Amino acid sequence: MTEFMQDSSKKQCVVELKRDLCSACYTNGRVFEIIAAKMKKHGYKTDFYRVTGATNQNVLKYTGLINYTPVYIYMKKTMCGKHISEIFTLPPPAQNHKKFIRAL
Repeated sequence: MTEFMQDSSKKQCVVELKRDLCSACYTNGRVFEIIAAKMKKHGYKTDFYRVTGATNQNVLKYTGLINYTPVYIYMKKTMCGKHISEIFTLPPPAQNHKKFIRAL
């Protein structure tokens, strides 16, 4: 996420927060990879980041405490590219991929 915040040309991203040895994280991660590849193929300008090694007490800079995994977070920056203007969680893609894509 630091890379995203430092690059002013990047305006939006999706962050996947997952835990090792978590079956739900594994399943959702595979669907996430497919959706990310398809969106990039069709020219959708969103960066996708994966944060692994999460625990049950995850503290992220912009969201605070998150105590479940997997988590998918959409972040959008202001026009100047220095501040977060919009942030929300997305539904897990393996459970409802249509809602996941619609939310983007």
